[in-house]
Amino acid sequence: MRRSAQVSTIRLWHLLVAGLAYALLTALAFPPIGFWPLAFVAPAPLIWAATRPGRVSLLGGMFLALGTTPLWAFTHMFLLNVAPAGFPLLCAYLAAYPALFVGLHRLLRRFIGTAPTALTATLVWVGLEWLRGEVMLTGYPWYLAGLPLIELPVLAAPAALFGVYFVSALVVAMCGALADAAGWTGRPRTSGGVQAAAIGVLWLVCVVIARGEGEAKTEPLRIAVIQTNVPQDNKIQWTLNEKIVDFRRFLELTRQAAIRTPPPDLILWPETMFPGAALNPEALEAQREAQTSGIVMPLEQPLLAPDGEVVNSLPLTVFADELLRRQRELGVPMIVGAIAMDGLRYVETERGAIRVDRDRRYNSTFVVSEGRVDPARYDKIDLTPFGEVVPYAWRNPALQQRLLELGARGMSFDLSYGSGPKLLGVPIKRAAGPAVSGSGSGAVGGTLSVGEVFVATPICFEVTKPLTCRALAVGVPGARASFLINPSNDGWFADYHGREIHLQLARWRCVELGLPMVRAVNTGISAVIDGRGRLLVVGPAGAEHPTRTDGVLTATVPIVPAGATTAFARWGHVPMLVMLGAMAVAAGGWRIGERRLKRRGPMI
Repeated sequence: MRRSAQVSTIRLWHLLVAGLAYALLTALAFPPIGFWPLAFVAPAPLIWAATRPGRVSLLGGMFLALGTTPLWAFTHMFLLNVAPAGFPLLCAYLAAYPALFVGLHRLLRRFIGTAPTALTATLVWVGLEWLRGEVMLTGYPWYLAGLPLIELPVLAAPAALFGVYFVSALVVAMCGALADAAGWTGRPRTSGGVQAAAIGVLWLVCVVIARGEGEAKTEPLRIAVIQTNVPQDNKIQWTLNEKIVDFRRFLELTRQAAIRTPPPDLILWPETMFPGAALNPEALEAQREAQTSGIVMPLEQPLLAPDGEVVNSLPLTVFADELLRRQRELGVPMIVGAIAMDGLRYVETERGAIRVDRDRRYNSTFVVSEGRVDPARYDKIDLTPFGEVVPYAWRNPALQQRLLELGARGMSFDLSYGSGPKLLGVPIKRAAGPAVSGSGSGAVGGTLSVGEVFVATPICFEVTKPLTCRALAVGVPGARASFLINPSNDGWFADYHGREIHLQLARWRCVELGLPMVRAVNTGISAVIDGRGRLLVVGPAGAEHPTRTDGVLTATVPIVPAGATTAFARWGHVPMLVMLGAMAVAAGGWRIGERRLKRRGPMI
């Protein structure tokens, strides 16, 4: 009895140490260290705390959350440069989830008894991950248990069936089984070994099935990516003179990409790297009309024109006009990240000043081809929480602005949500050979073939959201994406390692949808990823490091025919949620079975 009383006592410092151990193991499993095998043991300290006998008070939960806080502080230090007031709030919010796991798991075991820990731990852990990643505050699916396993893509393959949360479920289930095998939970150790073996077999079966998902003949497309290097603190206060210098560099890199042999079929620019006010045709027309009235952009410092004339101002459409002229000369279609504005107008005030008004402003991607901007564009449908929009408060602009002034003074959240998923159709012209996909005609010896490739362009943070990317790739009636393009601005991360995590998350979308992806990223990491999550090319050619540098990345991308798809692309998270529901039913059934056995008494 004395021994039992000692075992049942769990102290506050035990919970603090468990939180610290989880924080250390998780930090080591993710970049910048990236020792991914630790993902298999990182949940163990929390599972240990969740299965110890005894009572955990609210204070105990706070101690455990405090122990995990260094992890969230270390991984989100970039916010100190962006939203210093929001930094401690986000750390506290994320630290609450490990504490909730321990508390809810202990509560669950009180009601259902000694069900296998592989079952109970997975049910609670993945349920909380899904809520954090998909529901709460519009979703933040970073630092999930299974994410580091993308570094060995064969282990990530089951995501093609049921998504990344299913891989997290396999990781936590294995860890729970080993907890039973280690004798932490009071269950027979042999049962833990049996659970671990069963999970291993299930994982292997899923890998075998998933490797056939999305398999189809592919046709190559030559892609050139322009990686820019404009730090975010510079871009927030991007002066017109700085824009001119940077824009000239962008155009020179674009020229270098276009004259390569063989020439690219498509050139990509990162998110919002077009320095003009807006790129949609309606906004450009409004700017041209304003120019006829003498409205111009004043320069901070005069410039010397090629003819020797001193220039003090520029036309409103100077950036768009030069981009379209250069694209027409180079003859290569482009996808450009830029701002779109609906209802742009220039209004003269009573004092004679000019006020710029618009109805809506969007973060968008455009196709530029044959010297014009295609009217069809994609407007971002999943704005970045606390980076582009304050969740829930955005419906009240005045409240959102007050909150913004408290947490990130100097920023302006004035973007609108896009109307829905849209694909961009890119015209492809190349020497003899069949059209890449779509409605183009085939080529006959030596003539040009013209085809149209449909691409999904999740912008920046959107690539971290499984359901958003699924909606973009397969949610447009009558068309499916042949590959993904992720224009992004990772200048937010300054000198911190968030770029590597962002790239990891993008690779999971490729596995889930069975589609290759090309990332065009300001400050890096630009990359090409195949449909199994493997990195094909990383960073600009000739660069010593893939980040904080500009340059050109070129690659031949295996394009998947529009009919190819995966189980996750067809069903999304529905099977995963059904599995969680089945686990909950199984846990309840386990308790009922235990009660019936107790009523019957020992078997004679």
